[in-house]
Amino acid sequence: MKLSSLVLAGITIFSAYAVQAEDDCTNCPASGELTRQWMEMQRSGAQASVHPDGISSDVVENIYQRYVNSFTHEIPETYSRDGEGLSFGSGGGN
Repeated sequence: MKLSSLVLAGITIFSAYAVQAEDDCTNCPASGELTRQWMEMQRSGAQASVHPDGISSDVVENIYQRYVNSFTHEIPETYSRDGEGLSFGSGGGN
């Protein structure tokens, strides 16, 4: 996960630099061309990591169990904030 964050940060920094460079350059590609090139590299996977970001089976099981458990509670008709946080109601006013 750290690697993908670094890649995203690199792309963000490069994109900001590319936009500035396009503004300052008379022989640069047409406006937006660098962005289109980066988007194509992302779509094609040309710059994809060889280390896939996966979720452990324990985490997947916990996520699924939380999803299944969410059906054991009725959805409240209203939500309101009181002085101590969020409260749930069955209708009516605050």
